[in-house]
Amino acid sequence: MSWSKLKDPSEKTLAMLLLAPAFALLALIVVYPIGKLIYNSFLI
Repeated sequence: MSWSKLKDPSEKTLAMLLLAPAFALLALIVVYPIGKLIYNSFLI
């Protein structure tokens, strides 16, 4: 990534940077219980 992009990011880039943590948290909230359920089902 060049410095010009960091100094003047486009709206799309800025939107992705702002929304990425929210999507990551949402994915974690959705994936973690399902993953835990599958993991626990194989232990028994």
